[in-house]
Amino acid sequence: MGLVLTRSPFRVSRGLLDSNASLIVEISEQINGVSVIKNTYNLVFRNKYFLDISNLINSELSDAFTYNGATSSYDGQVNSILLVKTTLSGTISDVAQSDIVSYNYATDGYLYNTDGVGYDFSSNLRTNGYYAGSFDTIYKLKEASLNIPLLNTSLSDFDTNLVTNPTFTTDVSWTKETSDWTISDGAGFLASTDLLIDRLYQAATLTGLSLRVKFDVSGFSGTGTATMRYPFDIPFTGNGTYSAVGVGELDRVQFQGTADDLATPLAFSIDNIYVSVVSATSYESITVVAKYNGSTVGTETISFDADTTTPSQDATFNIDNIDEVLITTDYGTKTINVEPISECKYSPFILTFRNKYGVDEDLWFFKKSSREISVKSEDFRANQFKQRSAGMLTRSMQEFNKNGKESIELNSGFVLEGFNESFKQLMLSERVKLYDYDNSSLHAVKIGNGSLKYKTSVNDKLINYTIDVEFSNNVIDDIV
Repeated sequence: MGLVLTRSPFRVSRGLLDSNASLIVEISEQINGVSVIKNTYNLVFRNKYFLDISNLINSELSDAFTYNGATSSYDGQVNSILLVKTTLSGTISDVAQSDIVSYNYATDGYLYNTDGVGYDFSSNLRTNGYYAGSFDTIYKLKEASLNIPLLNTSLSDFDTNLVTNPTFTTDVSWTKETSDWTISDGAGFLASTDLLIDRLYQAATLTGLSLRVKFDVSGFSGTGTATMRYPFDIPFTGNGTYSAVGVGELDRVQFQGTADDLATPLAFSIDNIYVSVVSATSYESITVVAKYNGSTVGTETISFDADTTTPSQDATFNIDNIDEVLITTDYGTKTINVEPISECKYSPFILTFRNKYGVDEDLWFFKKSSREISVKSEDFRANQFKQRSAGMLTRSMQEFNKNGKESIELNSGFVLEGFNESFKQLMLSERVKLYDYDNSSLHAVKIGNGSLKYKTSVNDKLINYTIDVEFSNNVIDDIV
């Protein structure tokens, strides 16, 4: 698979096919072996040799909102990466040809005009340790966490869920060993009524295979022992998503629970069960190591699989002292320099922006900041004859529709010349968030600068960037 950056053209060619060639564009999310189609487009080339489909894909990367009846509000979701399947069909000299099917990941990124048309950065990212940042040096506040953006679009095969009826949509495929297990409302539910082992299972060919397993647990209560016993043992003690990689011990997917004390019976629900074979083309695990003065201070293991929930991830370290991060993949080791900054005078801020790869990247601002408000209103003149006796309290002109917008001016502090690329991508970003570290508040913002002069150590000696940031909402709530 490759990477489509949807803010730039992505053209599909009909090649040698006749002018009546057609193209099916299927935009979806691939989650745990299940594809959920968001939209399908059927296109015809006619007299064109190329069709640009980037705008079709980009329209599906917009914010999505779902009404939550429990909270009487809308839950928002920003689609950051999608799966695009293209099927090219047609004839050559009226002779039917085999369909050409291609898969790509798509993000809200872009190409520079100096990049090749439709260039795929997947191989660049692979050789770069999947590091998707704009510069190989990262500044961070010493006492704050460090986020390393990663993007892996090189996996070529999809995982296949070996479990039948993994979401319990119907009461089939699963064997309930005791009546303590029930299947309803899209989950398998255990309410233990004795001190015996209660099992829920189905047969599958798994013995000796390297497998990746994931499942959700909810409604956990009581005391006892709960586990996914096969294909290999994964104990669980509460609600959450559990995942692991191991070798299948038995040709069975089995969950079981045993109550310790019927005074507090064991109960839980199982859902979204996923068991797949690990292969080099559909799964990859990498190691991210944080160091300080040559010593390891933290390690993160990041797993990628061929769906749309894992290609874009952050390696996060909540460690004060880090001066180096090493990303080790099957293709080598990538080194990132880290500069921990102590700031005792000014309030630090983070601008998180969607960079050219279509992933979020942090940029710290350590020095002086100043905040201001600009206010606009309208006036009207009305008949005040009855109020004239009020004297000085009479208003000949009355304001209405008055509201304000706040902005803040940020200073980066001294940075390396290589950060010119980071500030370039910040200026080009359409999605920017401001995090006020001292007040732990997050805001939607946009960059107010209409231009930015690149600075160099030769011309400017010490490089500091001043960025104007405008808050995206009025001070008085008037969202419609």
